[in-house]
Amino acid sequence: QETIYKYVERLHSYPPTIWWRVECYHYETRYRTVTDSNGNTRTESYQEKVVTHTASANYQYNSWCDVSVQMTGLDEYNLTKLKNYKTFTFANAQTENDYNYKAQLFRQANDRDVYQNFWYGVEIQDFKDKLLVEVQPGARSSTISVNCYVMSSLALCSVCFRMYFASVCGRKKYVFNKQVSI
Repeated sequence: QETIYKYVERLHSYPPTIWWRVECYHYETRYRTVTDSNGNTRTESYQEKVVTHTASANYQYNSWCDVSVQMTGLDEYNLTKLKNYKTFTFANAQTENDYNYKAQLFRQANDRDVYQNFWYGVEIQDFKDKLLVEVQPGARSSTISVNCYVMSSLALCSVCFRMYFASVCGRKKYVFNKQVSI
């Protein structure tokens, strides 16, 4: 069984995939006939979003390194709720300028309607945003289980179970930070 430290170390070794997505759209006026409770009918108009184009691409960089801070503090509790985040940074101004220039070119090449939504992000293989971490395998007590949760819910005590669960768990946040350069 993989420990949390091995999991983090493994994710540190994976390269990031930095992606862009666009969605082009416009609004069209549509009409519908509505009948009220008295039997009167009327025609009403509404706006509907019509997506006409979508595209995605990945940013191509030459090298990367993981610059995440060291994970610490997981041994304070037997169980820790770990909330993970992922981000990317640029090694230098030249890389940042290259990224912005290529993102703008991507948006311009895919500007095909009245409006455009643009998203960007980073993917890391096997990334999970929420984990329940044991300080060592088997550290979780037998009362922290799906069966105990179901039993407490049937007894209308799920709030008590959640309060107990929260009292025996620590909370920690961790950011995976991948630095790219051209």
